[in-house]
Amino acid sequence: MNKFIKHIPNFITLGNLLCGFIAITLNDPVLSPMLILLGSFLDMFDGLVARKLNVEGNFGAELDSLADMVNFGIAPAFLYWFHVLDQSWMDYLFIAFLPVMGAWRLAKFNIADESSYYFSGLAIPSAGLFVAFAVYAFTDHTGMAGILTNEWLKITLPVVIGILMVTPVQMFSLKGIRSKPRIEKFILAALVVIGALIFLMFQFSGIPLIVLSYILLSVLNSFIVKIGKQ
Repeated sequence: MNKFIKHIPNFITLGNLLCGFIAITLNDPVLSPMLILLGSFLDMFDGLVARKLNVEGNFGAELDSLADMVNFGIAPAFLYWFHVLDQSWMDYLFIAFLPVMGAWRLAKFNIADESSYYFSGLAIPSAGLFVAFAVYAFTDHTGMAGILTNEWLKITLPVVIGILMVTPVQMFSLKGIRSKPRIEKFILAALVVIGALIFLMFQFSGIPLIVLSYILLSVLNSFIVKIGKQ
C-alpha cells in the first residue's frame, strides 16, 4: 500500500501525458485543446499531491517533464500544424520550433538553481495552452476566428512563443504568493480580473489573450523590479 501511495502523483502525471496523447489521436480543434487544458490541471495537481504526501523526488520530476513535453509541446504543435498552417515544407520549420524550444526550456528548468517563486521564461504549460487555444479560436465561430488570418502572424506565432520559453525574462509563479511584494500582488490581482473579463467575453477562445496578458504583466513586473533596484 505504501508503494502505491508513493506513486499516486506519478499516476496523475501520466494522466497529463495521456491527455496529450489522446489530443493528438483525436485531432479535434475543439476537444483536443480541452484535453490539453485538462492536462494542465493534472500538471498542477500532481505536484501538490506529491508535497502533501511528502513523496517528491527526481523520478517524479523527470516524469513530469516527459508528460509536459507530450501535452504542451508536441500536441499543440501538431494541432497547429494540422488546423492552422498550410502544411508546406516551410511550415515544418516554423512549427518544429515550438517542441524544440519546449524541450530546451524543460532541460534548462530541470538543472536550473533558481527561485521557485518565478519562472525564467514562459513555462511550457502556458505556451502549450496559448497555441492549443489559438487553434480553438481559429476554428471557432464566435468572432475570434479572424485572429490568425494574417499569413505572417500564423507562421511566426509558434516561433515567438518558442523564443519566449527560453528568454531570461522573469515570469510570474503563484508559488510563494504571500511573501511577494505588494506591487506584485496588485499586478497578480489585475491579471486575475483581466483574465476573468476576457473569459466572460470570449470563453475558451480567449485563453490566448489571457496568456498574452500574463506575459505582458510579467514583463511589466520585471521592469518595475529592475527600476526599484537602481
